[in-house]
Amino acid sequence: MTVYATGFDASLVSCADAATVVQEAAAIAHMASTIKALAAARAAEAKQWKAAGHRSAEEELARTTGSSVTDARDALSLGRRLMGQPEVADAARRGELSPDQATAISDAVAANPAAAGGLVSAASEGGSLADLKSQCAQAKAAAVDLEARRRDIHRRRYLRAWTNQDGEAHLAAAGNPEDIAQVMAAIAPLADAAFNTARREGRREHPDAYRFDALVQLAVDATSPAATSPAAGDDDDATTEPASANDCCGGGVPAAGDGPDLRDGSGPAGCQPSDAEAVSNIDRDRPDDRAERKGRSRKSRRPASPRPRRGSPVKLLVRVDLTTLMRGFPVPGETCDLVGYGPISVSAVNDLLQYGDPFVAAILTKGQQLAGVAHLGRRPSAFQQSALEWLYPTCAAQGCPAPALHLQTDHRIDWAKTHITLLDWLDNLCPHHHADKTQRNWSLVDGVGKRPFVPPSDPRHPRYTDQPVTGPGYGVTT
Repeated sequence: MTVYATGFDASLVSCADAATVVQEAAAIAHMASTIKALAAARAAEAKQWKAAGHRSAEEELARTTGSSVTDARDALSLGRRLMGQPEVADAARRGELSPDQATAISDAVAANPAAAGGLVSAASEGGSLADLKSQCAQAKAAAVDLEARRRDIHRRRYLRAWTNQDGEAHLAAAGNPEDIAQVMAAIAPLADAAFNTARREGRREHPDAYRFDALVQLAVDATSPAATSPAAGDDDDATTEPASANDCCGGGVPAAGDGPDLRDGSGPAGCQPSDAEAVSNIDRDRPDDRAERKGRSRKSRRPASPRPRRGSPVKLLVRVDLTTLMRGFPVPGETCDLVGYGPISVSAVNDLLQYGDPFVAAILTKGQQLAGVAHLGRRPSAFQQSALEWLYPTCAAQGCPAPALHLQTDHRIDWAKTHITLLDWLDNLCPHHHADKTQRNWSLVDGVGKRPFVPPSDPRHPRYTDQPVTGPGYGVTT
């Protein structure tokens, strides 16, 4: 192997052979990684790292392999788990699982041993790592008490900040999915605005940069003088409390797809202050009151009622079986997750529905049937859009992990030919796959949900099938 590696010259290999070499080299790397993890876990049992002067087995492995302590810790954890998971270990030793795949599957199988076969098979089907991790999360959630896990994660929640030796500041946070989702939902419209500004100015930056700018803007706005009001006890108006998310228009949770229209930044459509609120706002802005407040210190101020979200509304989509919601916990085969974040507890769903600030759409598996719902507009109705987001939390093309935020609705049959939008004729595709379908005639194979995306020469392409392009009824309910 050393002789081959030192003498290898990629320029002397044909493109077809180079692709084969990539596959073979990847398999070898997977095998070597598995052997390293198993051997390292076995070697650590002797605790020779103490005699060698290392602080831990992880540090010794990191020194030996030239990796970070974090990578060494992950390798040792994987090796220890694989010793008790023969089905996963066999697949990893054959090179069928990458280190990331083996780690995700092994972690899930540690909680749910019965899931080993299905997860190994899923990895061999060629899907994306993101899809595999999602399946692993579902398998793990099926074997744990989600309510206990939620309480445990809440106890371990944190937000940390530090600065490295290069002067770069870092921020890290961990907590329950529904809490992080609330933060990201608040950031999203501000990040979109930052992107639009940069585009007009001819700048192109990574989306993470815009999200960082949005987080800073959110913090600055929350602590700016305009976002504060007099301290309690200073005057009669100071007793105003922050408005509940359910106070608008009489409260209550909107039906799926009926979210408020905040595009003009003025608040939910049709929501205007009551007469009493209007008078209160005028009183707070009297010249003598402004002069009095001008001399107050920042310490005497406290946050005022939350201001309307700017930009387009951000939807948090909860997928849950009605029987699960009524029972209070899921059983194997049932769904209870927050799209983009994975399985959550039923109590988290209830909290989002009752107290969530972003618009929350809950898609249930019993109730009004969505299959066949149609209208004459080109774009899906809000009702259909929620159903599509339930069906496609990621791009419909198999192996593509593009999240719902970046997906585009595709008509299987061109709307110009039908002038009708039927749920059974819709898919959600990322911009890349949508462009391939429009410009190169690639297509999803017949069916529903994640499925292969094939070129027009593939025999599975709908042009070669006798099946109707619509596929079976979705059976989605809300």
